[in-house]
Amino acid sequence: MASTRLAISIKDTLVSKLVEHAFTKRAKDLIEKELAFAQKVYDEVMDTKIVTYDNGKQKTMKQALKALPKRWRSTDDDFQVEFAGQCQQIHKYNGLSRSFSENKNLPGVAVVPSSERTSWDFEPNQSSYRAMAQFDASHELSIQFTELSNARKDLLEEIASAKRSARATMDSCATVQKLIVLWPEVKQFAAQFLTQEKAAAVMLPIVAREKLNAALDLPPNAEAA
Repeated sequence: MASTRLAISIKDTLVSKLVEHAFTKRAKDLIEKELAFAQKVYDEVMDTKIVTYDNGKQKTMKQALKALPKRWRSTDDDFQVEFAGQCQQIHKYNGLSRSFSENKNLPGVAVVPSSERTSWDFEPNQSSYRAMAQFDASHELSIQFTELSNARKDLLEEIASAKRSARATMDSCATVQKLIVLWPEVKQFAAQFLTQEKAAAVMLPIVAREKLNAALDLPPNAEAA
């Protein structure tokens, strides 16, 4: 059997599969905790932030919002909070992600389509650029935030390190066969690429091949005359 070249696209696929295998459960568990925390922070702010009316009457923000017509409320799926002097964006669907794309590095974490999202309600003209609340270092939410933030940081670093190590090993091999000999534990993920046909499907995915065929007016499985 001919050897199969360990192409860059195959390496990328293998690294992705290995990371999914090793870290998906931890990533899903972390996001689940972060989303529960995000809702907890929102509820805390709504239940404790006081609105004072012109007549001196006071209500919590939750009570005030209920009294407002829905069209008057601001809506969003994120807001700013300050924990022990550190400002943090709280996301209803992305948890404690520090950037728009950070959760892409967490395997198994699904992106909720915008059409399926619902927003939190806020006071009129609420800005997502200023902190809605401040919690000192001793507050339960600040302590929980620090724990979750550290857990996210540690997990992302572990994933990045695992990716680098796996890729370095793959870069030392020219073929899939050589990789399996050098690293037999990876065979369950790499064996599918032992045939040239399977390897070619990764290097030129079906969708890309269909677009190329359409551009060149080539029928499927056409053979040269």
